[in-house]
Amino acid sequence: MRNSEGYKDPTAGAAIASVRRQEKRRRKEEKHEQKTGEGSHAGESEGTELKRPQAGAGNA
Repeated sequence: MRNSEGYKDPTAGAAIASVRRQEKRRRKEEKHEQKTGEGSHAGESEGTELKRPQAGAGNA
């Protein structure tokens, strides 16, 4: 890859290659999860938790 001045810029090329490898790995993992049924469970979303009522809160 070359920068705006026309010189070779290996840093940009390395960064793009790294992102491509990460994307490829993620796609491979997703494909494996779909095939094996592992990973996130149906009906569950990341970052959501069931909260238990606090003891003594609101129910007196």
